Amino acid sequence: MPTDAIVLAAGAGERLGSAVPKAFAALSGVPIVVRAVRGVAAGGADRIVVVVGPDRLAEAAAVVDAPDGVALSIVAGGGSRVESTRLGLACLQGDPADVVIVHDAARPLAAAETFRTAVAAVRAGADGATAALPAADTIAFVDGRLITEIPTRSRLARIQTPQAFRRDVLTRAHEAAAAADDATATDDCGLVLRYVPGARIAWVQGDERNLKITTRLDLELATRLLAQFEGDDGAGSRSSSRSSSGT
Repeated sequence: MPTDAIVLAAGAGERLGSAVPKAFAALSGVPIVVRAVRGVAAGGADRIVVVVGPDRLAEAAAVVDAPDGVALSIVAGGGSRVESTRLGLACLQGDPADVVIVHDAARPLAAAETFRTAVAAVRAGADGATAALPAADTIAFVDGRLITEIPTRSRLARIQTPQAFRRDVLTRAHEAAAAADDATATDDCGLVLRYVPGARIAWVQGDERNLKITTRLDLELATRLLAQFEGDDGAGSRSSSRSSSGT
């Protein structure tokens, strides 16, 4: 059964303070989006759609590649994360039960095993699955400058990508969101839970090293982590080899 993937790389990334959109900023000399695509391929994706800003199509075509045997498409994104995912999904045709991965290019250090584990959870019967980490900090609900509630920490998790879904479930969620003109969801698990009643979303073990690059400090941390990976195995196989275990 094939595995498709959508890599979201259309954001401006203004908080990074880069002269180019975040996905095209260099991480140890390689654009972030390139590292993300290689990581998704290492995780077992057979077809990858990269969604970039409409003004970055030519640049993406020039720099983004995929290993032999992996089909790659590059499409223009929309004005929101939800719309960009929907546009990427529209490019992927297949059986309703096929698995579709959604991954943020801003997480270029995701381990191959994280992708495989999320996909395996869907193939085992879940409607969707996401990488997540149990919350280590106490989290508060706030109203302005006032704390209104402290939820039980043991019931909280920090959501990452990759996320994986049955194609029909993800499609149904995006069609409903488009009909409602709703682009407010910040991830696809939230969108599915909002628009597909009864959907079962599992979580699989995430990775502290799978950080999201948002600020300049994040980029510096990712650079150090990447150097550590390459020092450990000599080739940076965490995100550059389709056969890598990523651990």
